[in-house]
Amino acid sequence: MKGTLISTALQSLLRNISYPIFVGPQNEVTVIEDSETSNYEKILPITDGEEMSWRWGKQKVATEPHNLMVERTNSGINIFKKQRPTLGDLPTKKPKSLLYKPEYSSGNGTTVLRQIFGSKVFDNPKPVRLLQDLIGLCTKQDDIILDSFAGSGTTGHAVLEQNREDGNNRQFILVEVEPKIAREITAIRLERVSEGYTFERRGRLQHVFGISGNFSYYHVGETFSEQQEIAFSEMAQLLFFKETGTPMAVDTVLSLVEGDRPSYGTCNATERYKRSFLGSADGVGVYLLNINDVLTEELINRLPRHDGSKIIHCGKTQLTEATLKQLGITFRQMPYNLV
Repeated sequence: MKGTLISTALQSLLRNISYPIFVGPQNEVTVIEDSETSNYEKILPITDGEEMSWRWGKQKVATEPHNLMVERTNSGINIFKKQRPTLGDLPTKKPKSLLYKPEYSSGNGTTVLRQIFGSKVFDNPKPVRLLQDLIGLCTKQDDIILDSFAGSGTTGHAVLEQNREDGNNRQFILVEVEPKIAREITAIRLERVSEGYTFERRGRLQHVFGISGNFSYYHVGETFSEQQEIAFSEMAQLLFFKETGTPMAVDTVLSLVEGDRPSYGTCNATERYKRSFLGSADGVGVYLLNINDVLTEELINRLPRHDGSKIIHCGKTQLTEATLKQLGITFRQMPYNLV
């Protein structure tokens, strides 16, 4: 008898939270099925093929349909509770501590990803509009937004959308530690948002135009301190970029790679001096020697010629600050030059 009572109570509870909701042509909401609602669409709490439950009981939906909002998407109909400010907290341009827009629903984040990828590829993505509004409120026109847990890339998407909306030039840096997510979701999403994409809604193809903007995708390798040997070409590219803020010329990189030794520290002096010149930017020449090299005027005369100021990386110098200044040389001591 006791088991029967529990089963009956459970069935009653499930009926109260797992019931059909009927949505009319004008987004009317009711739980009553009769002749007047025969042309209404029947909505069940099913997500990705799994039976779920409504947050409201059947009686509450019946008495408060005006507090529900219907959203029609290409994947079906979504029903949300309306979010309203309390009295005295009506919407204004002044930011509020309570964010209440219906667009902030997490379901909207999932809907956008479905449109971009055609299926659910990420659990609980953040809604674009929420991050977009936060970015609009909290950043200046040329700020750089950092997201150390990029996930599906919503932050980058929101920055691009907000730039399009207000004409500003914000940038973003996204970091994602899971290579598969970064490669197959984060990067692909930003690429499609930038170039535009197509999705199906109610049997018809819908096109979303691309957002003006671009991004670069990088994979972070192991640090130099973790490597037993460092290729000269790798060290050269690192220091050249560090000094100039620009990548080394492709031809220079190729020539360095072709002549690479197992470690940049194993080159003999003649070879080292010959290929020490890494190139120039804005008239400044950059040189890379060995940690055992000592900078002297004799050594300088053996380096490839550059008419202009120079930045020279090596182990030590015998030249005074005054002499270095007179020669137009900035000395960078290894290994401190890596800091």
